[in-house]
Amino acid sequence: MKTPFKKLRSAIPRASLAKDRWRFMLLWSVMLLIFASIIARAFYLQIIDRHFLQEKADQMILRTDTIRAYRGKIVDRNGVPLAVSTPLMTLWMDPREYLEAEAERQETLQRLAADPDNRALKRRLGRNVFDLDELALAVGLNADELKQKIKDRPRSRYLIIKRHLPPATAQVILDRRFQSVYRQVEYQRFYPQAQPNAQLIGLTNSRDQGLEGLELLWNSRLAGKDGKMQVMRDRRGNRIKEVELIEPEIPGEDIALSIDSRLQYIMYRELASAGITNNARSATAVAIDVKTGEVLAMASWPSFNPNDSASGLSNKDAMRNRAAIDMFEPGSTVKPLTVSAALESGKYHTGSIIETTGSMRIGNSTIRDSRNLGNINLETLIVKSSNVASAKIAQSLPKETMPNFYRRFGFGARTDLRFPGESAGLIMPESRWGVTEIATMSYGYGLGTTAVQLAQAYAVLGAGGMIYP
Repeated sequence: MKTPFKKLRSAIPRASLAKDRWRFMLLWSVMLLIFASIIARAFYLQIIDRHFLQEKADQMILRTDTIRAYRGKIVDRNGVPLAVSTPLMTLWMDPREYLEAEAERQETLQRLAADPDNRALKRRLGRNVFDLDELALAVGLNADELKQKIKDRPRSRYLIIKRHLPPATAQVILDRRFQSVYRQVEYQRFYPQAQPNAQLIGLTNSRDQGLEGLELLWNSRLAGKDGKMQVMRDRRGNRIKEVELIEPEIPGEDIALSIDSRLQYIMYRELASAGITNNARSATAVAIDVKTGEVLAMASWPSFNPNDSASGLSNKDAMRNRAAIDMFEPGSTVKPLTVSAALESGKYHTGSIIETTGSMRIGNSTIRDSRNLGNINLETLIVKSSNVASAKIAQSLPKETMPNFYRRFGFGARTDLRFPGESAGLIMPESRWGVTEIATMSYGYGLGTTAVQLAQAYAVLGAGGMIYP
């Protein structure tokens, strides 16, 4: 009796090499094509496009760090430092890197719990400290606030955790190997003689860039130029070694002033004393070497402390360098210049006599002296400060004489100090040179000047008529 299995076997056609050859060829063709594609791709990546892969690899392990340039010092004429930069450390954290490393660490701990003797897993744990409570305690922060900042900024790559730490203190924290905590070298400006020099020297911001005064005027010379260093980092961002110095930093230039810090201190002390005694709003003084034009001292009271950024910068009025910025009517201080103009005109000499009667009428205005001085010479004009005698001199000269004479002394133009915010002063335009205006100008009204301009004018007299910038 025939079984169903025999019927089924007889119904299946026999296999033959001729019939299955196309399947064999198709299978090997596909395999060869796959291998050829792999080889071609490998050749392309390793030979033709190897630079692209090398750049990608370098991007993963190589970083370019900035090398901060040291800001130049400002010293007085004797080399006494008036502004110096102190190196400080800012500690910052990479929240994204920390959270990724913490997630990897937790996974490794779970696997290690199942396989306690696995040395490879133990090595993966590394030596870094992940405890944020310890980090917060080390830098003096509130642990909850630090954790909240990291939680709020999970994708951030830069979170400042502590600014302006002394290098030794920062290194102690870094040596504890807190995960994803790095340092950044910064410089903080320090002013040894703060208040006497504050308005003159000025100050810098948190990035050590000049904001006011000479710090702003000469910022490009003082700041120098930052450098660049290529460094190698591991997969967690830890710095392994320095690879290449791309661009060396260029330290800022040291600048020596003509200022004498001892004279500056004495000047400020006396200004403060006089200001307090007379219940004044402010007091300003300038000292110039008449033989060279050098400014030996320039101070204003009240002042501020540029070392105390928290409270020292709240009084904007005290930050003004009044000697160069504030303009005022010079009053009787210009009468020696009026006498100089009279002598230069040739109409007057040291023995010339001017009749004064205590007052005189010009147009609708009356010019008065404190009392009737009678007939006086030029010396008495200055000693007794006679408005009437000054006005008579101005009237006797061409109307353009006095304004142009003041310009020659430097009024109406900025000095060569080029101090930030310096005022040019004011001399009225020629269209307003009336009889009354010229008369009042001769004793210091109707024009504006600064203390620096006035000091320069007196320096001209002290130098025998020579003007030194």
